[in-house]
Amino acid sequence: MERQVCGGEHPPGLLAYGDDDAVGWCQLGPKGSFPRLAAATVARPPAGELDPDRLWAVTCFVVPVAQRGRGVASALLIGAADFARQHGAEWLEGYPVITGGARRPSADLYHGTLTMFARAGFSELRRPTEGRAVMRLSLV
Repeated sequence: MERQVCGGEHPPGLLAYGDDDAVGWCQLGPKGSFPRLAAATVARPPAGELDPDRLWAVTCFVVPVAQRGRGVASALLIGAADFARQHGAEWLEGYPVITGGARRPSADLYHGTLTMFARAGFSELRRPTEGRAVMRLSLV
């Protein structure tokens, strides 16, 4: 864990602040820097997929209960796209949950929701498992 947090070329995520307090966090980076994504059914790329150094991934969001419902995760997603673009990424990918409008426990939503990604301009690429999507945003 320490190597992931301290040893990379980029920080492992972004913090959102409200006044002087951190109100949320999201993890992102080059897709190739997340070895578990290569093995994950939901994120496993098809043959001939984009270069993982140009394809970045946003993998999770953490927003304290008191801050939920205020657009923190959506702001983090927009910030993640800007940060990835500034660091040479051509694409940003996410693996949100498809809720179909139904209420879900917040513990199930740390990947974000399909509607949140769609509102941020991401396009759906595929649905590799029931209840999950692969969404991608062009940054060029």
